[in-house]
Amino acid sequence: MNIENKTYQNVIHYIKDLVKTETLKEGDRLPTERKMSLDLNMSRNSIREALRTMETLGLIESKQGSGNYLKSSVGKAFTETLTMMLYMKKINYIEINQVRCAVEIQAFCSVIQDIKEEQLKKLMDRLIALEAATREDESRYDKEFHHELIAMTKNPLMIGIMEALADAFEDGISYNLNHMKEEERQYQRECHRMIMEGLESKNLKKGLSGIKNHYDFIDQALRNNVLS
Repeated sequence: MNIENKTYQNVIHYIKDLVKTETLKEGDRLPTERKMSLDLNMSRNSIREALRTMETLGLIESKQGSGNYLKSSVGKAFTETLTMMLYMKKINYIEINQVRCAVEIQAFCSVIQDIKEEQLKKLMDRLIALEAATREDESRYDKEFHHELIAMTKNPLMIGIMEALADAFEDGISYNLNHMKEEERQYQRECHRMIMEGLESKNLKKGLSGIKNHYDFIDQALRNNVLS
């Protein structure tokens, strides 16, 4: 392990210990660089570099003139990892899309029986906005529709992972939507409608068919273009 990695690991372990003992909670300000430097017997420059890395990963937030604060952003950290893996060609858009499908199927199954009217209304609002969207805005509204479905689970890990997957997949979504023919766009609208209607009627089979058809279509579109 090189010196930079060792410094980073030492700072991470230091902060993890503070969280584990409940000395530090989400939103709390971290000890000063000077204190960490003394506690860890490291230079302040080394501490500062480690904290910058943690900020990039979404583990802390730096506020000018105030200090560094502990935060939890599964999505940001995971997005950075996924994006780098895409650039290095360790994964591709099809693989990301397949994981998105699996997460959404689990989310649908977990919320269908206990879904509330206000949740259905929010999702319907997203669907109406998506169906009325211009080509330029379609990818944003598509993302919001699927985010609303995942948010119903109130599972922070599932929400964070799906946000990261969607962020990493953003170019794939935009490319796919921008190159759709009108009949393909209509097919995707029908898939979204099936998801919505499946939730409204508590029809598991119908909802899951909508999800699977939606992601299978994207899979095939990706296989037919350069983004795969």
